[in-house]
Amino acid sequence: MTFIALPGQLVLLAAAAAAALVLLFYWLKPPPRRLIVPSTLIWKQVLQKRKGRRWNDRLRWWLSLLAALAIALALGLSIGRPVLEGSGGGPREIALILDTSPTMQTRTRQGATRWERALGEARRLIIEAPEGSRFRIADTGGRLDPASAVDREQALTQLEGLKPEFSSRRRLPTQGFAQGADVFFISDGVLLPPGQAPGETVSVYEPADNLGIVAFSTRRQPGDPRSVSAYLEIVNASLSDKSAEVVISGAGELRITRSIQLRAGESWKETLDVSDFDRGPLRATVTSAGDAFAADDRAFSYRPAAKRLRTALFTEGNRWLETLLGLDPGVLLQVLPPSAYRRGMAADVLIFDRTAPDQVPAAPSILFAPSEAAWLPPRLGESSAPAPDVWRADHPLLEGVPRGDFTASRLARLEEEGWEVLASSGGTPLLLTRQGGIRQVLVPFDLGDSSLPLSTGFAAFLGNALQWTAGDSLAISSNLGLISLEVAAENVTDLQGKRVEKSRLLGRTLFQASQPGLFSLSGQGRREHVAANLSSRRTSLVNRSDLPSWKPATAEASGSRGWGLKSLLLWAAALLLGLEWWTYNRRLTI
Repeated sequence: MTFIALPGQLVLLAAAAAAALVLLFYWLKPPPRRLIVPSTLIWKQVLQKRKGRRWNDRLRWWLSLLAALAIALALGLSIGRPVLEGSGGGPREIALILDTSPTMQTRTRQGATRWERALGEARRLIIEAPEGSRFRIADTGGRLDPASAVDREQALTQLEGLKPEFSSRRRLPTQGFAQGADVFFISDGVLLPPGQAPGETVSVYEPADNLGIVAFSTRRQPGDPRSVSAYLEIVNASLSDKSAEVVISGAGELRITRSIQLRAGESWKETLDVSDFDRGPLRATVTSAGDAFAADDRAFSYRPAAKRLRTALFTEGNRWLETLLGLDPGVLLQVLPPSAYRRGMAADVLIFDRTAPDQVPAAPSILFAPSEAAWLPPRLGESSAPAPDVWRADHPLLEGVPRGDFTASRLARLEEEGWEVLASSGGTPLLLTRQGGIRQVLVPFDLGDSSLPLSTGFAAFLGNALQWTAGDSLAISSNLGLISLEVAAENVTDLQGKRVEKSRLLGRTLFQASQPGLFSLSGQGRREHVAANLSSRRTSLVNRSDLPSWKPATAEASGSRGWGLKSLLLWAAALLLGLEWWTYNRRLTI
């Protein structure tokens, strides 16, 4: 006998506890009552007659005890929904594909999650399979390979190692299953279309309420680095109207609170001024009654420090850079000819226009169409570049910069090795960065050969570049799951200052973020902030499924043997209870 609803040890422990309680009640005797009677003559005769019937009383007591124990054990075992292994036909090969998408963490009305419901369905299919069956367990996150078949016990063990995960590598396994195998895809049908699944789809979907944060980021206002705003977007993914409270809090005691009312499917968007918040992490939370999906109820960002940057511009003359930098109240500008450059000169940021020093600058630098130098990428020729087809919108340098603004009629084609490409067109880099101990930003075209300085995004790009190279930049936005950054970080810490396990691969730092948070990456005298949030509208829409709602009746029909044995135990307990009542009233038991 095996149990589907609960672990076997827990069920046996519950049954044993029920039996022990019955024994305790039967062995407890009430204290004898003391009565004063006028004569003991009659009572002596009664006691004399009872001595001959003592064996009969003991038999009645034992019959009553055994009936009570049988009732307690039947009820205790039925809790775990028992099944008999190996019943029903010859051995089969069964393949189970479990959907490990984040939406499987959605809570149901019964309190369990869709994932816990999926595990229950998978265990039922495994346990109720005929004796000698073989199993192939697969998941949409690619953790398990269905190429190898395992026995019943190994299959149950493999299930314990699976869990929903935040990954962009979700896929539906369609190969590796033996011909003729019974294939079951267990899913809520939200992020993976069940129509592409082989075999039968087992639905664990159930409508649920959810209000989720789908966007949260901070940005400096162009022309004033001391002014910082936060953009927040919330969607009501419930099937009914919902009210909620939105709170933005920071490192100090300052808070911004909003009460919102959203219709089903409606979004709330607002840009909030967070300039008065202290430097440090920002946290946005949304709270609503009955929310069933917690992963998108909070999001994090970072409020950078506000300071004026000492900026040295080396140019033979560039009216766009000189004008824009001169109007920026956050910049202390010094315009110098290229010949005035000296390595180690005092400046927070160095800007080189159509020139470059012979050696790597000792301060953060921004280069526009630099001349050739040994430390810069070698030139492979010249090209033109229309609108970029590669655009790293999540990088702080491109925050608030329209993709179409980065075009050039002529630019140098550069070797990419050792540099990170943030924007490119047809394989030709339009924006490159490098960071080790000192950051550099490289724009390989002359501003005179581009419409960038005439666009609205130029001020945003230049402001981003100044703050990013200077060090205290806006947080890098990232999705949950495996985070991979081209940063040589020695340490990764969370908001509580605890170290996060990391690894290094080909100059990149990799670590896992299983829940929203703000992480700090430090190394070589630099610090980078990474805001890991769910921020996925598609994931927050937990009711976007074409599958029918899960119903207990469906599970009973597909697992009738398990429910049949449970029903048998419940009927046996009811019959024994009725029998005990009947025998008690006829003085056959006590």
